[in-house]
Amino acid sequence: MTYNQSTLRQIVNITQGIRVDTAPIAAGGATRKVLFNVVGGECIITNLVGVVTTLIGAGATNVHWDTDPTAGTDVNLSAGAGTAIANREAGGYISVTGVFADNAPIWNAGAGETQTSPFIVSPGTIGMVMSADCGAGAIRYSIWYIPADPGAYIEAA
Repeated sequence: MTYNQSTLRQIVNITQGIRVDTAPIAAGGATRKVLFNVVGGECIITNLVGVVTTLIGAGATNVHWDTDPTAGTDVNLSAGAGTAIANREAGGYISVTGVFADNAPIWNAGAGETQTSPFIVSPGTIGMVMSADCGAGAIRYSIWYIPADPGAYIEAA
């Protein structure tokens, strides 16, 4: 059986939360890339995924997600120093487990993993931190969330 797009979107919204996508974001540069803004209150993150849209360069760099709340301390959402991304192919996925203690980004070519454990974030930003300049490439990021406070939402930065 096939369903129309609005029905499919509602099924995902009910089971996974609201989805927000970024445009492809350049992977080069040793910097923090702001991906999403968390606005108006706390949100529960049910899934956080990146899809490589353009081959990542050969420069050695590690990446990890973090949150920079407007009140409070930054939190590394992917445990440790991160995961190496040099030479990752288009169509590859980066994802997290959701468990902070073992939450290093997971890379897979052609298929991605989903979070096993949701986590909650405060208003502020969610970003990807690059430890060095990988030289080239782009990644499109997607986040699924459930508002925990009335009026809370997440938007692409």
